[in-house]
Amino acid sequence: MGEVVLGFFLGLIGAAFGAWVADFFRTKRRNERLRRALVSELLENRTALFRRKRTRLHRSAWDAARAMPMDDSTHTALAAAYVALDRVAVLIDVSLTRSAGERAGSFEEVMKTGGPIAYASTIRRIEAALLALGVTAPGDAETDAE
Repeated sequence: MGEVVLGFFLGLIGAAFGAWVADFFRTKRRNERLRRALVSELLENRTALFRRKRTRLHRSAWDAARAMPMDDSTHTALAAAYVALDRVAVLIDVSLTRSAGERAGSFEEVMKTGGPIAYASTIRRIEAALLALGVTAPGDAETDAE
């Protein structure tokens, strides 16, 4: 009888440990996928800011990755980059939604009212976030041609 109870408890402990290990590796893989998505999204947004033709910026990876464990400095760098991206996205949205015939709404006019400063600051914040994630941003020459 004692051997059966002992076997039961050892089986229970083994199953619990196996479940913990499986969950550990599943969480680790999920966090790595979220990290890769963040890096891709930041690089895509950075590239979009260098293009002459404006497109909408993305933030879905950041929305998904907020629950991911990360140190405070990484979280702060990512949050600052996405706040800056949101501000620039407003400039882009305004310029894209206004009619082409309305001179005050053209992208060039919007850029004259502080757009270049917001772009430069946003690019610096994106690069700081990428560094916090352990990635060096590619040089400007690669993205200028697009």
